[in-house]
Order: sequence, then structure tokens, then C-alpha cells
Amino acid sequence: MSTTRKNQQDKSPENTEAAERAEDTKTVSSSLVEVYSPAFPQLLVTSPKVEFVDGVALVSKTVAVKLEKSFASFGITRKKPTSVE
Repeated sequence: MSTTRKNQQDKSPENTEAAERAEDTKTVSSSLVEVYSPAFPQLLVTSPKVEFVDGVALVSKTVAVKLEKSFASFGITRKKPTSVE
């Protein structure tokens, strides 16, 4: 296969879209943070929609800040709680 043909294949719409999706996935996953709700481990917040499972939810940094401010009385925090034994 010639180099020119290989370069044309690499720039096909399918390859470009796949590369963009992969890059989007990397960006999204790197911008997510864990938020903890030790007092209410199954808490469901409806706005912004966040569902805690076993006291942990994965959200964007922006949502994490909003949750900490708005739901401080529920004990929501970005700091991992220490286990009490």
C-alpha cells in the first residue's frame, strides 16, 4: 500500500470520528471527581442530577462545587471520608 493511500485512509470520516470520540472520552474522564455522601449513601439529587451509590458519585468539578455549597448540611464532600472502626 502506498503512503499516499494510507494517509487517505487515516483521514477517512470513520477514523476521524473515532479519534474525536476517543479524545472526548479522555477529556470527560479526566475532568470528573468523586463526591462523597457518607451520611446518606444512596442519596439522589434531582438538580443537578446526581445519584450516589454506596456513598460515592462521579461528577464534573463544576457540579462538585455546587453540591458542596448547596448540600453541605447533608455532609457532601470531595474529601474521602475516613472509615470509623
